Amino acid sequence: MKSVALRIRPLSDAEQEEAATIVAHRVDEQMVVLMDPMEDPDDILRANRSREKTYMFDVAFDYLASQEEVYRATTKGLIEGLISGYNATVFAYGPTGCGKTYTMLGTDKEPGIYVRTLNDLFRAIEETSDDMLYSVSMSYLEIYNEMIRDLLNPSSGFLDLREDAKGVIQVAGITEVSTINAQEIMELLMKGNKQRTQEPTAANQTSSRSHAVLQVAVKQQSRCRDVLQEVRFARLFMIDLAGSERAAQTQNRGQRLKEGAHINRSLLALGNCINALSDKNGTKYVNYRDSKLTRLLKDSLGGNSRTVMIAHISPASVAFEESRNTLTYADRAKSIRTRVKKNLINVSYHIAQYTNIISDLRSEIQRLKKKIADQASRQLNSDRADIRHVQGKVLSTLKHMNHICQQKLFPNFCIFTLILLTSGGPGPLQPPESGGDGPVEGAAPGCLSPTDGDQEKPDGAGKQQHGDPDRHLQTPANHCRVSVEDLYVCLIQL
Repeated sequence: MKSVALRIRPLSDAEQEEAATIVAHRVDEQMVVLMDPMEDPDDILRANRSREKTYMFDVAFDYLASQEEVYRATTKGLIEGLISGYNATVFAYGPTGCGKTYTMLGTDKEPGIYVRTLNDLFRAIEETSDDMLYSVSMSYLEIYNEMIRDLLNPSSGFLDLREDAKGVIQVAGITEVSTINAQEIMELLMKGNKQRTQEPTAANQTSSRSHAVLQVAVKQQSRCRDVLQEVRFARLFMIDLAGSERAAQTQNRGQRLKEGAHINRSLLALGNCINALSDKNGTKYVNYRDSKLTRLLKDSLGGNSRTVMIAHISPASVAFEESRNTLTYADRAKSIRTRVKKNLINVSYHIAQYTNIISDLRSEIQRLKKKIADQASRQLNSDRADIRHVQGKVLSTLKHMNHICQQKLFPNFCIFTLILLTSGGPGPLQPPESGGDGPVEGAAPGCLSPTDGDQEKPDGAGKQQHGDPDRHLQTPANHCRVSVEDLYVCLIQL
């Protein structure tokens, strides 16, 4: 088998009331130790005999493990192979009341392997649906008292098993419902569970009286049809087995006792198949016909399937015998080797179908063109939105900068304008004579006293300088003379 896992549930209320001790311990991620509660540690005659029996599995869980942890370690890895065309099987095995249905079905708050597997399967299909065309169908049945009943169509009566020319076991007349999403298949699953046979016993208040088998078929082919096309198909079985029972423990009578006998008989046939398949010499005959359960699981046990077995036990001392038997079968199942192969068929279309193929190809081309156009349109709209966003940021920044410039430069601009209006004189700026009157009070910085304007100038100097307005400015108010360079210095100082 691909892997064998073990899950140990916590002590039940009934076991705690009986003051049962814990005899099954998870040592690490793979090792489990089972202690015999009947062995006396002080028995001298058995001093050399160990009270402990150690078992190794691919993975082991105790009562602290979550549903998500169990799913990821056992089943999640099968989905990729299923998409690629490999059959897969997951089944829960163990005594009654050990948590098999909880692991497979779970609750609304803690969904089990059924729900998690189907969600991930449809998620994987959606990720590759652009290139591949998928067809998914499901069926749901139970084996009750060695009779097969359709849980999706209970009125159909009991069904028979048939074996096709390739040796594949089929259920004749089973209802197969095509689905397109996980939600629809969940609704069908809930519908089927309501039809499943469950009755209370002394060992389990919600005891499953039948084996429930959920089958999901996945068919895959390229969207681009061709004259010769490869088609992949695979089947996923998820099985919640009924638990083995002891009449003394369950206190069954009448119909419940008959149900328990059929359950034990089918589980015994399963155990015999496991024993034969795990034979190291490979010489034992595997009798799948002892039970409808083993016939249905023929491929899952020793054929074309990746199979995961999740064994369940109670840690209580009162369930020691059942736990030991379960651990023994689970340990033997590790030796089973299946012959896994990819399920492929090459479909060669007749020339009469070429017109349909061409039509499909044209439709596919149109679909791809529309997809490309939609993507280009979305990208263009996105680019336009980005451009508008950047433009808005630029305009906002410019407005902010303009506002700052107006606040900081406007006073300087006013002073500079005032200087232009109040300064003047035909000559360059001259420092005042020592002992002179100095600058006129209230004059602009750098302006000299009006008396400086009365100094003698060479002939024609006034005209020459007066003819250069960019060099000197003059105002008749106070006859101050200011050069452009001096005004620039004044502006910088401000």
